Amino acid sequence: MSEQSPISTFESFRQTYWTYYLALEDRLLQTERCCAFSQRNTEAFSIEYLTLLLSTCGEVDSLAKAIGTHFFPEADLNNCTISKWGYYLCQSFPGIDTKVLQFKNGMQLKPFDSWQQTTATNKKGRTIYVKAPGSKRLQWWTDYNKVKHSRASIDQDRGLANYEKANQGNLIKSMGALFLLNRLMMQILNADAYQTIERSKLFKLCDSLDETESFICYGSEGVPLAITYEAPRARI
Repeated sequence: MSEQSPISTFESFRQTYWTYYLALEDRLLQTERCCAFSQRNTEAFSIEYLTLLLSTCGEVDSLAKAIGTHFFPEADLNNCTISKWGYYLCQSFPGIDTKVLQFKNGMQLKPFDSWQQTTATNKKGRTIYVKAPGSKRLQWWTDYNKVKHSRASIDQDRGLANYEKANQGNLIKSMGALFLLNRLMMQILNADAYQTIERSKLFKLCDSLDETESFICYGSEGVPLAITYEAPRARI
């Protein structure tokens, strides 16, 4: 039996998970004053990026298990790795590997690009959780584990210390993954609620109608003007 707290209502989810996500997002936004969000700075690393990467990926792990438990309450997701909770996450959100986000600088990314988990049977006849055929690994998650467990070691293949993997590129991807998990779960709990709460300042879910925003403002002669910002279209 899982010890994960059940996800019950949209409001409880917002208070428990979304508000924490927004707090992490605010910390990432503050780093822009020192290091601009840019493809040129993908490999830039820092202590703040490291602490944020550990916090963000830790929350990905926690939220993914809670989501899996919500849809599959019989699954025991205590103390399991991404191989197992990843399977239940993929079952909960079919097509998660195709979801596209747009970052605040216009860059688009797929946090779970071509990543799918499946089950198999080992030699002892037990069910195990493995990557599906053709599935890619999540490099940002692999790098996070290197930072977490062997930060002082040197990656000979890439010619850098593992702590250097706590970089802007990995942090944006992991933060995008956490945003996506929150957004998909909130859409299921209340399809219209994203219109009424504080939105992300970093990411938009491409091709999602609830990202559309409309405003009424007044021109210089007092004539009301309708302004609409449509959801971004996926380009990748």
